[in-house]
Amino acid sequence: MNILLSAFACRPNFGSEPGVGWNFTVELAKSHQVYVATRGENRKAIEQYEEYEKISKNVTFLYYDLPTWMGFKDTESSTAHLYYFLWQIGVFFQAKRWLLRYQIDLIHHITYGVFRIPSLLAFLGKPFIFGPLGGGEKYPFYLKKGLKKRHILIDLFRDLVNKLSIYNPLLRQTFKNSTLIACKNLETLKQIPSKYHERCIINTEIGLQEIPRISESQSQDSTQMELKLLYVGRLVYWKGLHLVLEAFALLLQKKPNYQLTIIGNGNDKQWFNKQAIKLNINHKITWIDRISQEHLFSIYQNYDLMVFPSLREAGGNVVIEAIAHQLPVICLDLGGPGEHITEKCGVIISTRNKNEQKIIREIAEVIQYINCNRGVLSQLKKTTQSRAKLFLLEKIVSQIYNHPLLQKHRESVY
Repeated sequence: MNILLSAFACRPNFGSEPGVGWNFTVELAKSHQVYVATRGENRKAIEQYEEYEKISKNVTFLYYDLPTWMGFKDTESSTAHLYYFLWQIGVFFQAKRWLLRYQIDLIHHITYGVFRIPSLLAFLGKPFIFGPLGGGEKYPFYLKKGLKKRHILIDLFRDLVNKLSIYNPLLRQTFKNSTLIACKNLETLKQIPSKYHERCIINTEIGLQEIPRISESQSQDSTQMELKLLYVGRLVYWKGLHLVLEAFALLLQKKPNYQLTIIGNGNDKQWFNKQAIKLNINHKITWIDRISQEHLFSIYQNYDLMVFPSLREAGGNVVIEAIAHQLPVICLDLGGPGEHITEKCGVIISTRNKNEQKIIREIAEVIQYINCNRGVLSQLKKTTQSRAKLFLLEKIVSQIYNHPLLQKHRESVY
C-alpha cells in the first residue's frame, strides 16, 4: 500500500514527537511504500542516518518548508505554533500535487499529534488516520500550588483552548472525515465529541524497535550503598521536576547518600536551578544537557529508579525506554505514564484528593521504602521488560492498521 505520512516532526535518534514520526516511518516501510511529508530542516539528520540507503528503498521524503519571505527563522521559537498551522496549509496544497504524482491509497497524520489542531489532509478524499492524538490531559488545580503564576495562567489558557477547540468547524470536519481516530490516552478521548467516538480507539504512539538485551554485568547492582535516581525530560514546569526536587530534599534529610541526575534542557531550567539552590540540594545533583537517544540508552542501566511525576504527559517516551532498559519508574496516575506503568515495572502514586505536599512526601517515602527493601527493586528490574514488550513498535502500528474500522481497505493495506 502507498501511504502518505504527514510527519511535521520526523528525525532519527530523537525522542518525543520527532522520534514518533521517524519510528512510524521505519516501521511502515517494512511492509508499505511510504511518502513522508516533513520539514526541510529535518533533511540533514535524515540523510546522515547510518541506514538511510536501506530505509530509502521504501520511503520517499517529501520536504516542505514555508517560503523564506514569510520571515520565520526558528521553528523552536514562540512562533512555532503559528509556523505549524501555516505549514499544514502549505502541505495541503502540495499534497494535491503529490496525489496526482503518486498512487496514494491512505493518508496518515502522525505529528504533531494534538487533538485540537485540524489536519487539512483529511479533506483530500482518501482514507484518513488521525493520530495518535494527545493534548487532552489535565491535572487537578490543587497540584498547581508550587507553580509560578505564569505557569498557572498558561495552563488555564490551555484548558480554555481545549474546551473551545471542539467548536472549530475545521476540526469537526477533520473528525468527520477520519476513517480512524487514534487517541494516546483516555483523557484525550474524552475531549473529542461523543458523536465521533465510534471511530476512535485508544492507542499509544510510542513504541520500541526492539527490547535491548542487558547482561548481568551491565545491570546496576541493586545492593549498592546508595540509590541512583534519574530524571529525563524537557525542563518545563508541567513535567513535575519541581516535585522531584522537593522529594529529593526530604530524602537527603534522612540519608545524605542519595544521588540524582537530571538530563534535559528547557525554558524552565533556570527556575529549577534556583529551586535546587534554595533547597540546598544542588551539590547532590548532576545536571546534564539534552543528549542523543543512543547515548541515553547506554546509561539507563547505570541508575536504580526513574522518577518522572509529569502532570500532563500525553505519552511518555522516556518511561517506556526506561522499563525496556530494566529501569523501574515512579510516576503519577496522570496522562500516558499513569496508563503505561504498572506495579510490575514501577510505582504509580495516586493524586486523588491529595495536595502537592502529600504527593511530594509519598514520592520520598516510596524511594525510601525501595532503598530499605532492595529485594523489591530487584524484582521490579526482573519484570520491567515483560511490560515493555507490549510497546514494541510492530504491535503499536499493527493495532492501528489492523483495526476493524479499516476493514474495507484491508486488501490495499496488505
